[in-house]
Amino acid sequence: GNAVEQPGVMGGADPDAGYPWRAMLAACLCLQVVACMHSEFNVEQGEAGNFWEPLHFLLYGTGVQNFEWSTEYAIRAPIYLAPLAAAGKAGQLLGLGKLGVLYVIRFSLAAAGSMCLYSMARAA
Repeated sequence: GNAVEQPGVMGGADPDAGYPWRAMLAACLCLQVVACMHSEFNVEQGEAGNFWEPLHFLLYGTGVQNFEWSTEYAIRAPIYLAPLAAAGKAGQLLGLGKLGVLYVIRFSLAAAGSMCLYSMARAA
């Protein structure tokens, strides 16, 4: 039978065929990794108490606990830390020290951010 033409697609060809999507993803990921390696690591109080300290506790069993994470109040759920804890555990399994584990986590965030940018650009 006859092929059904899709709107915006000429002759059934992929409209994105000429656009270098993989090159864009690779460039974005490279820039993110360079930023991770060379950016200063400043942590403000809220970020430390709500993010890095609980993650440190999940990875190493020690850390400062604020009231939001206490069992008495339990305002925050650790579920959003699970993927980062998994990345940190992978770094630990590779035998990396705390700084190396931190970079594995930062690189994981860079990869996730790059994939999100790539997906949004492809959808536009």
